[in-house]
Amino acid sequence: MADYNERVIARLTYHIGWATYKRQDVLSKAVCAHLEKFLVEKCLAYGIIIGKIHARSRFVYVSAQCPPKEAPAKVVQLLKGASSRVLRADYPHLFEPPLSESLWERGYYIATTGEFCGDELRKFLGLPPASVRRV
Repeated sequence: MADYNERVIARLTYHIGWATYKRQDVLSKAVCAHLEKFLVEKCLAYGIIIGKIHARSRFVYVSAQCPPKEAPAKVVQLLKGASSRVLRADYPHLFEPPLSESLWERGYYIATTGEFCGDELRKFLGLPPASVRRV
């Protein structure tokens, strides 16, 4: 699905991944399920469509289609920051020693998908679809 308005047609899908601090096995199955549910709700509130989401004991992976107004770094900041605050409130034992005050590593992985839809571009430019060619 693409994001449409009168001036912009966008289809921006990101693959985002981040790890727990020092890649420690700290996320139980219950915490992972809670985290996945929270991330879906948070994304919907910001107009971000989740394709896939996987939370495991040491990492989180999200495939998300984002509106063009949302910069990739801001999307990651939103997901990591909000999830850390919610998990800190709901599971305080995750932040007790010997664990860190931070739940997530500082870095993250992000990539885009290489999808191009010529018909959408042609429509935007006011050209007929490729299947209808004028001679």
